[in-house]
Amino acid sequence: MPMEIATAQEGKRLKINLSQKGILIGLTIFLFFEAGLLFLIIRHYQPSPAKVQTRPAFLRLEPATGTFKVGQEFAVKVMVDTGDFETDATDVRLNFDPTAVVVTQIVPGQIYDDYPAKRVDNATGLAVINGITSLTRTYKGKDTFATLMMKGLKKGKAVLLLEFSPGATNDCNVVATKIAKDVLEQAEGASFEIE
Repeated sequence: MPMEIATAQEGKRLKINLSQKGILIGLTIFLFFEAGLLFLIIRHYQPSPAKVQTRPAFLRLEPATGTFKVGQEFAVKVMVDTGDFETDATDVRLNFDPTAVVVTQIVPGQIYDDYPAKRVDNATGLAVINGITSLTRTYKGKDTFATLMMKGLKKGKAVLLLEFSPGATNDCNVVATKIAKDVLEQAEGASFEIE
């Protein structure tokens, strides 16, 4: 009888040991599987490339400030920087107080092949200039878009504003090649003292 009890107990121990071994084997397989999966994820993980920041275009007037005498003629350059974009065209709309200054001449730059619009309305204080490239060439860079010859009429402040509103198409624009999109982000005017 004692021998039968011992055998029954050994059988239970054997069952427990086999059960524990099964759990350990299962746990080991699971851990190897998880480790392998983690290894594959780490090995094949490639972080998405950082977003490429493109530098937008901007327009500005040079000089931005200055002092001139009544009747004195002076030059104001419209500078364009196309940023990171090849461009097909640039449009400029400049507002000024026609009682303070007038535009006597518009001299187009040489960065675009054609300047189809170069007009001034000294009665309302508006100058419009358009430059476009040919079919075989684009423009990318920073240079003089056009030069306005101006003359002071009376003492006081003369403010020149480049019309610009993001997304608008009836104001200053710099048009990128291929995507036909206005990439202008900033337009800086000028302020002069006439004495």
